[in-house]
Amino acid sequence: MNFLNFFKKNFNKEYPLWFALLALGLAILFWASAYVVIRVDIKEFSAGALGLLRYGTAAMVMLLIYIFTPHKTKLNLKDLFLIFITGAIGLGLYNILVNQGEVSVPAGAASFIVSTMPVFSVIAACIFLKEKINFFGIFGVFISFFGIVLLSISQHEQAVKNTGVSSFSGIICLLLAVFCAVFYGLMQKKLLKKFKAIELVCLSIFSAFFVQIIFLKDLIHELSQASGMAVGLGIYLGIFPAALAYLGYTIALTRLSMIKANMSIFILPFLALLMGWIFLGERFSLLAFLGGVLALMGPVLIHCMRARKLK
Repeated sequence: MNFLNFFKKNFNKEYPLWFALLALGLAILFWASAYVVIRVDIKEFSAGALGLLRYGTAAMVMLLIYIFTPHKTKLNLKDLFLIFITGAIGLGLYNILVNQGEVSVPAGAASFIVSTMPVFSVIAACIFLKEKINFFGIFGVFISFFGIVLLSISQHEQAVKNTGVSSFSGIICLLLAVFCAVFYGLMQKKLLKKFKAIELVCLSIFSAFFVQIIFLKDLIHELSQASGMAVGLGIYLGIFPAALAYLGYTIALTRLSMIKANMSIFILPFLALLMGWIFLGERFSLLAFLGGVLALMGPVLIHCMRARKLK
């Protein structure tokens, strides 16, 4: 309760820069670890059951935070519908697709693919928001797609060699997850005009939880057969990469611009790659690494151009 009182009194205040940087660093670390933990837990849980375990835990944590958030924005039916769709697709469906993708795709490769989200955001902005794209943006999109192709070919060959099963279905799931993340970003842009970031995060996580309740029967059955470590890691996913990471990122935005905060997130795939190697013994071929770096160069280039344009 002391923490909640502190949160209530201080969340809207400007935090020291060191605290904001620490919060951002922890958020990136937690998000990177999620790819590794999912890769472990997906061996004992189905994609939907693991998603419900994760967001059920996250919803309980964020409920306390939401209750003690001061000066909450009033909700109407239209707001509730838009937020529910945002959280259900942008977090709930996204999480299930990432879980399913990591059945056949290693943690490092999955993180590189998902990190191409800004490239698809640019494409979506051009189509739906009529935003213009310059030569550098087009080049960023092209080089990112080329990297995804190289990464996909490498992962397919490695998966067939190791297990005899193609990883293309997993890659498709991860790319569909990217589209869900793009949708979440576009809706955030609209909803943040009315709601505070922390409110939107809380309500979106509640929505992700509610939409995954359909997997409750699966979760109950799988919990009875899962190991204690698998259950503990599932709870970890809900508390740290889901709840606290989003909270830390929101705190970071009180002192850092979104451009600077998002640029630092590009270190995430390399952390996930390193964690996958240390904890899971996952190996990354030279072709896969080259494809991952090229896939990541697109978002980096696009963010650099946006930052330059805003100056």
